[in-house]
Amino acid sequence: MGAKGLNKTDLQARVGISLDTGGPQGTIVVSAPTQDSLLAVIRGKAAHAGSAPEKGINAILVAAEALCKMPLGRIDPETTANIGIIKGGTARNVVPDRVEMLGEARSRQLGKLEEQTAQMIDALEGAADRHGATAEIQVERAYDGYALDESDEVVRGLANACRVVGVEPTFVPSGGGSDANIYNANGMKVVNLSVGMDDVHTTEEHVAVADMAATAEIVLSFVTTFSS
Repeated sequence: MGAKGLNKTDLQARVGISLDTGGPQGTIVVSAPTQDSLLAVIRGKAAHAGSAPEKGINAILVAAEALCKMPLGRIDPETTANIGIIKGGTARNVVPDRVEMLGEARSRQLGKLEEQTAQMIDALEGAADRHGATAEIQVERAYDGYALDESDEVVRGLANACRVVGVEPTFVPSGGGSDANIYNANGMKVVNLSVGMDDVHTTEEHVAVADMAATAEIVLSFVTTFSS
């Protein structure tokens, strides 16, 4: 459960730094999206694919049609959506009666997130209705977004810490979530600081040791210079 499982009553800090983003040294994430996680189960009807396909309802076909109808990828500068896992079927000669899909939607604007999630649900339910299947859909708020101003004390303090070690800070929005989302939702003010990682969530993901060391210098500078 990570930060979600932490006993928040044990925390005394009001501010903090999360080390979970990429970009050049001194990149400070001041805003991040809210995410909805989506689980959909499409239920059709099994049949023999060779002798009686017309008696079945192909759940894979329903899922494919739904995917074609829903907006995915980069929706706008603040909003993204993805279907990351799809699985179903039992054998090549059986009309599949069940498909499971896992996806997500994210946005730094709550209204846009709600609209995107609704469109994904509508695409699933519409495809199911057209084929006589059913769609069981669960949506869970994975984490809430946050937005900090450059004038907030933790942002100013971290920017100052960067300059102390000779790094010029930059302030950016992000499309990713991190522990910072969880802590901010619990009343703290936490920013995400780059550790220099790149090509994240791919088999080419990497980070330079020198960047990790430079990040440690910034964190040490923040701890020793920050004052509220």
